[in-house]
Amino acid sequence: MFAEVTMKKFIESAAKKELSPNEKLIKLNPVSVTNTTERRALNTGRGLRTGIYEQNYAALSIERRPEKMIYDICSRLHNGGFTYKNWISCDLEGKKVMLNNALSIMAQETHLPREIGEQLQLRFDTLESANGETNIFVRHFPETNQYMIINTPTITFNENVISNENFVKNLGTLFHECLHIMQQTATIEPFQYNADVVYWKDHMTRFGAYNNGSLTSYYSSPMEAYAHAQTGLFEKMYTGMMIDLENMKRRAG
Repeated sequence: MFAEVTMKKFIESAAKKELSPNEKLIKLNPVSVTNTTERRALNTGRGLRTGIYEQNYAALSIERRPEKMIYDICSRLHNGGFTYKNWISCDLEGKKVMLNNALSIMAQETHLPREIGEQLQLRFDTLESANGETNIFVRHFPETNQYMIINTPTITFNENVISNENFVKNLGTLFHECLHIMQQTATIEPFQYNADVVYWKDHMTRFGAYNNGSLTSYYSSPMEAYAHAQTGLFEKMYTGMMIDLENMKRRAG
């Protein structure tokens, strides 16, 4: 099955990827923080083990910039064999393996801390009104004004929409949900890597106000507005790369 080949390529690709930001970016970035690398024990609640998260937030602000983050993800997916030709050669189970491998790449490139990335789960089920869903694994406690992990981060993917025709859309859905994992993670990080985190925290604090059944409230909510905009860019970037590669092959051949 092609899934085995995809897994091998993914492992080889992941082995070459540094999980920490590039040192050159740290030197180039003029942003300064109190401590270059801040240590913080994550209060993991139930379901996740306690660990130390080390991250350079000046570099993180660069790594998570949409144009860089999305380009890096798309490049690694293409280099790892995530092409339309390989996708259509897989059966349903093979496509699920590809999506699992793609999520691992996305988790690395969105710079999820290992404590979250290692526990992140991708489930496949039938969803009535969505292509994908992300659980609420971070909760705001108003009495202490803290954001803490209360559950295992989980993405549920609607297996009914997995088809040959929906290749890029499926990757876009996965990316969209991975962004929600990143957004929730950002609310518990000791430093805010950019101004968007303030609004994501507000979304978590006043979750009911943004998720009241109104489509207007849903699409204008801080987390969804960001994720939908970046998903659109992701799908354009990935499609553009496929076209560019095909044109290069045509000119070379």
